[in-house]
Amino acid sequence: MQPTNQCPCTGCLAQAGNSAGADGHPQVDRVAYKLAVLQTVRDNLHCKEMWVEGAKRYRNPDEDLPQDFEMQRDAYYQDLQQPRDVNEFIAKTQREMTQALEQFNRGLPTHRKVTITDAHNGWISLTPLEVQPEPEHLRRLKEEINRRWSILPLLDILKETDFRLRLTRHFHSSASRETLDPIELQKRLLLGLYALGTNLGIERIAYGEHGASYFDLHYVRRKFLSAARSNW
Repeated sequence: MQPTNQCPCTGCLAQAGNSAGADGHPQVDRVAYKLAVLQTVRDNLHCKEMWVEGAKRYRNPDEDLPQDFEMQRDAYYQDLQQPRDVNEFIAKTQREMTQALEQFNRGLPTHRKVTITDAHNGWISLTPLEVQPEPEHLRRLKEEINRRWSILPLLDILKETDFRLRLTRHFHSSASRETLDPIELQKRLLLGLYALGTNLGIERIAYGEHGASYFDLHYVRRKFLSAARSNW
């Protein structure tokens, strides 16, 4: 950025990357700075150091609590089954963590499906679980999907999409005028898009029984589907 541009750097300058200029002031890359600002905003939104007015998920954290929380504090703590004393809450959490670690320590040496390897100072290796039987309803769902749409060609899906959305009307020729019949042009455009989208190429598509030769498809690709024409 230019030295005259004033931008806040606290909290995001380290992510953006900077170097000292000739005058000793940091020089910040503009693109990296913008990305770093967005990352900082994302992190602050997740931990609710920032909030968005009128939002639901990222609303003001004060709105997370019931409006009568201060007056009904005892009732809410009872519903949550949590003590009001912070020291009691910490001691309870520490006891639960200690019990869980002791149980893990006792069971690990004798567990048949868990081993501690010598790699990387003791990686924990888990034996893969046995394959569970496939749910009956999932098997029936797969069979029904396979019965209905197992041999549905992608070209038919593309054609149906064009009939509904008329996407081929957005492709225009690079020539000054076009004399092709609109129906024929639509067919060739769909075949050309199918050839490019599936990476089959127009040479293979030209062997189909659709009445369009290789040169017909090549003309459409050059006049309608070239990179220079893809302005949308």
